[in-house]
Amino acid sequence: MNPTCSKISLTAKLKLVDEKSKEAKIARNALFSKHPEMKDWPEDHHFQVFKLEIENIFLINWFGGPKPLTVEQYLHPKM
Repeated sequence: MNPTCSKISLTAKLKLVDEKSKEAKIARNALFSKHPEMKDWPEDHHFQVFKLEIENIFLINWFGGPKPLTVEQYLHPKM
């Protein structure tokens, strides 16, 4: 548990994405680009796309305990 190795904890709810939406198409394209074998999974697998509705974020990136982040800070970090 070396705190110089960053760790992040997300708490969230899973939300089913409408399979006919543009968002689902983008998600599937991203997923299948990394895992092309999933394109050929049988229909009876009932594969679905979900997204996280993030509620809390905690970052441990150094000594001193976790640092809470907002979703905005997480999605748009200052470089």
